[in-house]
Amino acid sequence: MRKKSFIVVLASLILAQMPLWAQGVETGGEQGRGYASDAVGGDAFYNEFLVLKNEIGELKVLVVALKDEVVNKRTELNSLQTAIGDSMKALNGLKEQNALLRAEANENSHALASLQQEKTSIQDSLARLRAELTPLQEQRDTVRADIARAQSELAALTRQRDQASGEVAALRKQQEDLQNITARQTAEIAAANIGPPDKVLQPARSVQSEPVRSVRPEPVRNYDDDGAVLDTIYFNPDSTDLAPGVIPMLDTIGDQMLQNPGMKITVRGYSAPAGTADGQLSVSRVRAQKTAAYLMANFDISLERIVIEWVGAADKPRNLESTSDFRRLRAVEVSAAA
Repeated sequence: MRKKSFIVVLASLILAQMPLWAQGVETGGEQGRGYASDAVGGDAFYNEFLVLKNEIGELKVLVVALKDEVVNKRTELNSLQTAIGDSMKALNGLKEQNALLRAEANENSHALASLQQEKTSIQDSLARLRAELTPLQEQRDTVRADIARAQSELAALTRQRDQASGEVAALRKQQEDLQNITARQTAEIAAANIGPPDKVLQPARSVQSEPVRSVRPEPVRNYDDDGAVLDTIYFNPDSTDLAPGVIPMLDTIGDQMLQNPGMKITVRGYSAPAGTADGQLSVSRVRAQKTAAYLMANFDISLERIVIEWVGAADKPRNLESTSDFRRLRAVEVSAAA
């Protein structure tokens, strides 16, 4: 840039001196030609002048180009100055934005510090909660185990309840059957004119008559022996009540039936040859029914396991040794069901 400015200045000085110098050269030339037209030095000087004139023309062209370039450079400089102004404005805006960003960064830093403190506090709380969670989980597992056991026990109790409900229903049916039997017994005994029987579900006390002695002509036999006599229950004359002396015999049979759920028995009632045939049948039936009712009521034995039979005085118990022994005819024979 400095080189071009120097050339422009030099060219301007040369152009300014050109007219004078050209005039002097022409004047001197004419004089020289007049005195020494054949001198070689004048021609050389003239040639040098022409060369110099050409160079000046070239310098003029160069000056014009330089002026144009200067104008262009000034235009570029103005553009650059405008751009620099815009850049300065942008820079100032960026500085303002930078200040705002720094302020925001400071606020974010404070917020981050607060968040870090809060995070630390939360982590401490989480650690405490985890420490408290471990025993709670153990308690939860224990409670779940207790719940599982309780549910198992509840299921077992439910099954027991259902079983008990079934048993209660069966007992109610047995009670209804016994009530029906008692009603029939009452009607039949009333028809036979031998007096009403006592309650079926409870053994009656002995009457004021000849006491019944415990007679065991045969030992109690194994219930697996079908048809074998288990025991014989004896009654007082003209009585259908179970005497206290025969209760242990019935209890023994009841215990055997409880220990052996598949055991079934036959209860057959007998009577002495007194009164009418119908009266004999009625008495033997009531005796058999009361014997069966005692076992059902006191040992929870269903009616399906007991076969009740009764006969008149014409039939005798199997263990009877003498037909003249009327006491042995007033009996109920309990045997294993065949």
